[in-house]
Amino acid sequence: MRIKLTACLLLTAFPPALAAEGIHITSPANQGFYWVVNDGAGFRWDVHNYGYVNDGSNNAFDGAMKLSLNGSYYSHSSNGRLSADGRELEIGPWSYNGLNVYRRIYVDPKEGYCRWIDIFENPGGQPVQTALRYFTDLGTYPTTIATTSGGGAVTDKDWGFVTSQPESSSYPSVAHVYASPRARTKPSTTVRLRSDNVYLNYNLTVPPGKAVAVCTFQAQRRTLADAKKFLADFKPARELRKVPAPLRRIILNMGGAVAVIGSLELPRHEKHDMATLRNGNELLGDLLAEEFVLKTFFGEVRLPAERVVGLAVPTPTDPYVHVGLTDGQVIAGTLVNMPLKFRIGTEEMSLTPSGLATVAFRTSEDRPASIRVEEPMVELRDGQRLLVRPEDADREFLTEYGRVKLRGEELTELALAAEEGGLHRARFRNGSVLSGLLTEEELAVELIGLDRKHTLQRGQVRRFVLPGEPADTKGLSEMTLRNDDLYLGRLAEEHLTLRTDYGAPKIPTATIARLEFDEESLGRVTIKQHNGTVVSGRLLGSAIGFEIAGGPKLDVSVGHIQSVTCPPPPKDSGDVDSSTTKPASNKPDRPLSPEEQVTLRKLTAQRDELRKVREALRADIATIPAAQDGRLKKIEERIQTVKEEIAKLSGGG
Repeated sequence: MRIKLTACLLLTAFPPALAAEGIHITSPANQGFYWVVNDGAGFRWDVHNYGYVNDGSNNAFDGAMKLSLNGSYYSHSSNGRLSADGRELEIGPWSYNGLNVYRRIYVDPKEGYCRWIDIFENPGGQPVQTALRYFTDLGTYPTTIATTSGGGAVTDKDWGFVTSQPESSSYPSVAHVYASPRARTKPSTTVRLRSDNVYLNYNLTVPPGKAVAVCTFQAQRRTLADAKKFLADFKPARELRKVPAPLRRIILNMGGAVAVIGSLELPRHEKHDMATLRNGNELLGDLLAEEFVLKTFFGEVRLPAERVVGLAVPTPTDPYVHVGLTDGQVIAGTLVNMPLKFRIGTEEMSLTPSGLATVAFRTSEDRPASIRVEEPMVELRDGQRLLVRPEDADREFLTEYGRVKLRGEELTELALAAEEGGLHRARFRNGSVLSGLLTEEELAVELIGLDRKHTLQRGQVRRFVLPGEPADTKGLSEMTLRNDDLYLGRLAEEHLTLRTDYGAPKIPTATIARLEFDEESLGRVTIKQHNGTVVSGRLLGSAIGFEIAGGPKLDVSVGHIQSVTCPPPPKDSGDVDSSTTKPASNKPDRPLSPEEQVTLRKLTAQRDELRKVREALRADIATIPAAQDGRLKKIEERIQTVKEEIAKLSGGG
């Protein structure tokens, strides 16, 4: 039997930027192939370096979950990266059609299944569309197909199915889970009796600079009854809690509408209020609370239901909850009015912390599906997000170049959640990143969303977030440091002096296109100027002044700088020579006569020819050993003569 369900992966949320923390396995442990591991039910999963399973137990497969894009099969020849607990393997990247593709394969030690999460990253500047297919070749053709809706054929109501053989067969039955019950995105599915081929097909679109993922589960069981029981008991939402949150959020085919407010995730429904229980069950009905009363570390807070999107209960033995608000705040505390009343039809029930994972109001105009943050916030390490004023991020910042004053109106983020001994980071609206330390132990803030003031301990704060339009970076120089800091602004020096084999020229910073510093030799730099001249030598001085646009002026140690890139001067700024500025032309007060125009063209040609001579002489200098002082002196004298002639021609035309 063959069923095809139209599937197109439409992005209803904003996928994260590439390489977001938690998407990839970072453990240093490598795994050669094959990777063979047993699940919690005792079944074998033998994973090939292309990410598919060869045989499983008792020849359950002749190749399970083979991945192809536009008909080209995934291939990877290097070792995989193994998680710290040894239960999950990541392989990749495989680069194809503008995408970098990774496969994460996890074998569960308790529930007994294998899970694939395939990650598709688009590093380019345009959306990438591709036809995605998963192909499973069963060990033998099935004689029974049983779906999650109870039928024998897959329909648009299903999210999984079982393929099985007669009870007398030694081949395991296999449960296939390709979506969650409320998923908006499902594959077109091809599975039929008397055929051992199973196909899951998607039309995938990956936005530029973003990553998305697709998740699939398979489980082997000895009998059809065991496989059907696994499918009936399986709760995708429960099992996906084992997935890191950043990765879980980019999975397209698992979960329905989810409100993501900072680190808080609230499953929601379009037509009903929704409670998710700890056993994975989902209840649809009406949440009857009119007010939520919280005891917090900054006092009692009374929240009208109109301001609340929903809440999560992190611990089943404690009524301490995280409440998400329509303005993007997350407030944590003990919920005084527990248990919550929830009505299903005409019946009311009580929701207690021991059984409740999340509860949320239905999506509406007042409680939209996507909660946007448009005002400054302070995020705490326990997941809370509280509205503050921009000036609450006005702080003194200790850098390697001295103390500077940060202004919240110029920042997008002030991040304090560094690892032990790590530095804090200030991110500016123009893209600059400055590392340092916020030295104040106590941070006074005004919680404008709660109409009160409070003093936070620095150790409580994860970061300040300051939404706003990015600043214009046109015409700004860019300094890249070896610690990954980035400064955008201008060089705060009139000129740089180099010690070279032929002297110590002073180079106006207005003429510089790029500085590249030698990592192995302190202070040694190569300077490329806008006119094409390249000079190498050792910089005189231990620091370069740089002023961040909208921020502080810093004297940056040359040992910390990797490179500096400077924009060309404005077109009307004149032709700046490498060591002298061209005098302004003496423009006539009347139109030039034909004879004068001919003379001007000749003088201009002579000037251009002399410039070529000058550059050729400079090239000669670079090839002459420093010991040949006499020859160097003659060439330098000739260069000076040529420069004087150029100046006369430039000023006397």
